[in-house]
Amino acid sequence: MSTKIEIEKRALLLTHDKSFVSKAWGPELYHKVLQLGDEIHQGYITNKLYQEKVITKLFTWGYTSISPIKFNPSVFRLRQRDTTRGLEYWITLKDDIKPQQSEWERPLSLAEFEMLWGFTSGKRIHKKRYELLHPSIPFKLEIDGFLDRYMLIAEVEVPTLKDYNLVKLPGKDISKLNKYSNKNLAK
Repeated sequence: MSTKIEIEKRALLLTHDKSFVSKAWGPELYHKVLQLGDEIHQGYITNKLYQEKVITKLFTWGYTSISPIKFNPSVFRLRQRDTTRGLEYWITLKDDIKPQQSEWERPLSLAEFEMLWGFTSGKRIHKKRYELLHPSIPFKLEIDGFLDRYMLIAEVEVPTLKDYNLVKLPGKDISKLNKYSNKNLAK
């Protein structure tokens, strides 16, 4: 797998003390996401020593082309997603440049995932993700409902910066606010 560029716009829709969308739509959407969304467990490896161990392990497993372009990952994410096809396991490395990030991602076996999951202790998220079509957004809209707090975040990946500037998401734009990155929301 090679490094790709990800351009992502994100919006905060709902928190425990404020709705950034209509009062009825936010809570209704939150419950719909929890009921119908795919369950996701994400963990972030923030310790530099552990990040080096992960890179070494990836090379050991035969993934030697992590950096086909200049790439300095600062986000190391493990993800388990429960889909209609079953459980999926992924590792993703990203840089921290917003809104256009370099990203390297590949699937993991259950054994590989379990070997690395312990490195994420204290930096995990448990959420549900629901994908929907919105009449004013020509791209797939993903809504994340967090299970450890009352929060909804919408995100959309777009192919170009021009699209990024044109897309208007409902809610408060948090695309460039590190405070709301999943890595910083992880507990």
